[in-house]
Amino acid sequence: RQRLVYPLVGFIFVYVCLITFNASIPANVDRTMLLLINLALGLLGGGLFMWAAKNTLDDYIRPIIHIRSWADRMHHGEVSARINHQDTQNTALIQNLNYLGDTVENLSLDISNHMREQNECIEQKNQALEIIYDVAASINDARDLEELLTRFLHTLKDVVNAKAVAVRLRTPDGYMKLLASIGMDDDIVAKERMLPVNQCTCGIVCENGQIMYKTELLSCAKHIGVNAFYDKKTYLIAVPLQYRNKILGVYNLFMDSKTILERTDIDGLLTNIGRHLGMAIDKARVDNEAYRLSIMEER
Repeated sequence: RQRLVYPLVGFIFVYVCLITFNASIPANVDRTMLLLINLALGLLGGGLFMWAAKNTLDDYIRPIIHIRSWADRMHHGEVSARINHQDTQNTALIQNLNYLGDTVENLSLDISNHMREQNECIEQKNQALEIIYDVAASINDARDLEELLTRFLHTLKDVVNAKAVAVRLRTPDGYMKLLASIGMDDDIVAKERMLPVNQCTCGIVCENGQIMYKTELLSCAKHIGVNAFYDKKTYLIAVPLQYRNKILGVYNLFMDSKTILERTDIDGLLTNIGRHLGMAIDKARVDNEAYRLSIMEER
């Protein structure tokens, strides 16, 4: 404010002096001297006026132009827009507006991140529903347990992009029986056909009913004596097969990529698949027993 007041006061003072001087000039004064004095006062007043005009431009007009341009850019979604305060004198005002711009940009980023997370969550849920639908459809279309497991494993391997998949059931005598598999070598299948419950990862899952993620499979390779499949790049997901609070067995996913683990709903998705398969296996068992009883009754 003082930058504008001082030149204006000086300009008014010079203007009053000029009028007073010309009103009190004697008749016999030298005209050349009078002209020089008026010219000097006029130049001084003009300089003061230009000084005031420049300060007005720097302090008011130019900042208003910058603020209007900044507001237009913010209005059109350019939240990173800032006001350049190097060519203006209202530094405090410009800094406050830029701070407001920082706040708006941070809020915009937070909203964008939240919306992206929500969209990713919705997309994951849609994918989960599609996976569960495909798995359920493959189970329902099966005519017997062998076809059920074959359809299930093929569908599951494709939808999760697994290296190999397997289904194991717990036997009454304390073993994990490998019922079906896809992607596993024949020698591995032969060695894993029957494994003690208390000596394998799958048995642990059957005992506690919790999904297990295992990134180091050297112990499994050492246990069965095969190293070709259980390398350092392969990791295991063991999921319990549940039905009516009973653990019937597990299904295994052998993965060479951790993409599926990045899903926020991975536990719920794998558990739902395990429950669908557990229900289907139990239904197949009941149907098989009913068929056997019917054959015995006929005899």
